[in-house]
Amino acid sequence: MTEQNEPALVIQARPMISVTLNPYDEIEVATSQIDASFEGVEHNTVMIPLSDVREVAKTMLALLKKRGG
Repeated sequence: MTEQNEPALVIQARPMISVTLNPYDEIEVATSQIDASFEGVEHNTVMIPLSDVREVAKTMLALLKKRGG
């Protein structure tokens, strides 16, 4: 695991996705993308408590598997 507040994963596409361990023992997933009007940038963040990360990851992988990934 990386140091806290250093992104463990950054996907620089549209949207840009950053995954970070914050100081409050949460995984922070942040996205940034150009808005629909191309006049601004939208930022969204979700915090996932460490106690829930494994279940969220399992669910995401199951959804990926359903799509053939």
